[in-house]
Amino acid sequence: MMKLNIIALPFYLLLFAACGTTKDAVETEIKDMVLNEDESIIWVNSYYSQCAGVAPMPCLMIQENETITEGAWKNTTGRIDGFDYQPGYKYKLVVRTVKLDPETIAADRATIKRVLVKEISKEMDVEYFRIHDIWALTAIGGKTIEITSQRPSIEVNANELRLFGNGTCNTINGRIDLLTPTELKFGPVISTKKFCPEQEIETAFLLELNKVANYTIKDLSLIMMDTKGNELLQFKKVD
Repeated sequence: MMKLNIIALPFYLLLFAACGTTKDAVETEIKDMVLNEDESIIWVNSYYSQCAGVAPMPCLMIQENETITEGAWKNTTGRIDGFDYQPGYKYKLVVRTVKLDPETIAADRATIKRVLVKEISKEMDVEYFRIHDIWALTAIGGKTIEITSQRPSIEVNANELRLFGNGTCNTINGRIDLLTPTELKFGPVISTKKFCPEQEIETAFLLELNKVANYTIKDLSLIMMDTKGNELLQFKKVD
């Protein structure tokens, strides 16, 4: 065993050196990059914000600082042409800015268009993906549920912004309208219509899902709350 570790050590040293060299090369490339007058470097946050326009809509959050400054994110209603955005990742991009004629766009739309020139980096936001799992219901309104039939559960898909799951006998699914490391809002949740043995638990479960606005994860427990911080639902992570 010791012999294997000694033999493997140079490989790992080379691997770390290669990673460091690659990172240094990227930073040097960025430093030496010459931008045109209509180009700039921007950061894109790992989750959408909700913008209030003619109708609520998901908005990218961006900033143009050299490094990310917390609290400096700004909403943008415009898309970035050529940019394949995936929630859960923070991006550093070079973009070109094109001014649009205000008379040709809707009132709640951006007056500029950004076009992707280069994707510099893409980094996973671990906090965003903590909720990306399967969770079994343990309490409603702070009260532990005792159940003899199927225990309600949900699967939160942070990649696709979708909700899947089961009540006490019905299957459910719906979209996620807002997901950040602390905020959560579901769109309409669709359920099959079978009558369940413990129907009152399933009914209460579905009603509370519609009130969810925030959440927190402690150890292996997921707690969902309303806008005032009142506990609605509590789940345990499914192994």
